[in-house]
Amino acid sequence: MVRQQDIAHLLSSNTTSNSLEAISTQGGIESITTKIVQLRSQLLGLEEELRAHRAAVSLVRKLPLEILGEIFGLVVEPPLDKDGRTQLLNLCLVCKAWRDAAFLMHRLWSGVRTSENSLAFKGITDWLGRSGASPKSLDVIANDHGDCSDPASYCKRVTAALAKMLTEGPTLDHLNLEYIGPQCFRNLFEAIDICRTSSEANAHPWGSVRSLSLTFRTFWDEPPNPSASSFLHIPPSVTSFHLHVPPYRFGDLGWMANTPLHLPVNLLQRLTSFSIHCDWNGPQVSTALMHCQNIKDLTLIFEGEVQFNDPNNPFSNSFSRSEIVLPKLQTLRLRSLSPHNLDLISFLKTPVLNALDIEFLFEDVEEDSPDHFDFTPSILIHEFIKNRSKCEETFHSLSIRSASTTAPELIKLVEGLPSITHLTFANINFTDGNATPFHSSSAMPKVLPRLEKLELLNVSHLDFNFHALMSFLRSRRRPRVEAGKSASNRPLDSVKQLVLTYRPEARVLEHRRDVCEDVRKLRRDFGMSINIGPLLYYDT
Repeated sequence: MVRQQDIAHLLSSNTTSNSLEAISTQGGIESITTKIVQLRSQLLGLEEELRAHRAAVSLVRKLPLEILGEIFGLVVEPPLDKDGRTQLLNLCLVCKAWRDAAFLMHRLWSGVRTSENSLAFKGITDWLGRSGASPKSLDVIANDHGDCSDPASYCKRVTAALAKMLTEGPTLDHLNLEYIGPQCFRNLFEAIDICRTSSEANAHPWGSVRSLSLTFRTFWDEPPNPSASSFLHIPPSVTSFHLHVPPYRFGDLGWMANTPLHLPVNLLQRLTSFSIHCDWNGPQVSTALMHCQNIKDLTLIFEGEVQFNDPNNPFSNSFSRSEIVLPKLQTLRLRSLSPHNLDLISFLKTPVLNALDIEFLFEDVEEDSPDHFDFTPSILIHEFIKNRSKCEETFHSLSIRSASTTAPELIKLVEGLPSITHLTFANINFTDGNATPFHSSSAMPKVLPRLEKLELLNVSHLDFNFHALMSFLRSRRRPRVEAGKSASNRPLDSVKQLVLTYRPEARVLEHRRDVCEDVRKLRRDFGMSINIGPLLYYDT
């Protein structure tokens, strides 16, 4: 047998080994390999011990249960469907501390979303029971089924389970019901009446609901007689109401104009929050708004162009036929609004309005198309705020979303509203190719002298001029101290917060704008809060 030292010359040279030296060398290889495996095993064991020791002194273990609960609230947000509830239970299984944190955060257990055929009374009652005194919510989504008016229908059978929940279950703050049509809702309150008769309790969850959301997906069979309307059974406790009626594609123009929507006057008069999703051309929406004297928060969702202001059209929405005064309205949201219908605000009067939030329905129309028109929202919005409503003293927040317009038009819009403190431009399609409405020439005090928060959301990475925005913010400011004296007589700028996010790109991109010198200076020298989102991408 050749000794190891006898092959040392092979290890430090290119000399060819003989047969005995080759055998000895192979033995050395196997010996070294075995030692490496053993040492690797020991290393893995030591690394595992190191991780355990580090975990034992980790700051995460020292987090208060309340903070852990808040973190869990970012992972699961009520109302929870079946998957969400499973996810929350899995968090509880990690360890006792996580379980205690989840049970301590009552809000995590405060909402359930389920289908009507999965409505388990005991399971939902036990789940909501863990929410303590937190306001509770229940979302129930009905399945599509046949004739709901048939006494033996599936709808009537499954509605009985929900009726039991609403008469014998926990007190609810918010109830969301999604049905195929109003007959399902009528079946519900018929079943509730039966449960009330057989129940010994004086108070029922149905009678204490504060917020009610009703969605009717397909059918509309509201009776023509107002005294037979299903909405008469909405409890008097409801002060927040959302209604989503079937879209117009399920009926013709005459059907929409003549279809009854019998919202009780006493319901509308007590509402403080009202949201209606309706693209019918009839007078239903304007008629309802006439009675909303106490409303503070209003959302109108249209899903396209509707007939608002044609008094010669029998199917017109008839907004133009009367002035609608909303004396207590503070927040107005318009969603999926055709640019052609912005004149809706010309028929409203809101003397204490605080916030206007408009999301347009994007319409890609060529300039030479007969449907093309110059969209100038500044004229209508100025008239609405300054002359019609006369609410400049209370008006502080403006949001424009999904609009196709020009940068000069947006500047003109905000120049005429100096009281704005919060401004949001989201997903703007700049038709003039200039995607940067803010630059140093539009500096204070001419534009937005009271602005505190600026949000520019979903901007184009390629078209948006980031440096022009930084120039705009710098030009509004002065150094706090210069050689021991005030740098100018101009007051410090009011802007405290900037939020900037980008549209998803077709490829992975990066930017370092969140840590560039301009941003660091604004943060360091002027205390601004600046949040610049990443460049997200989508798969092509």
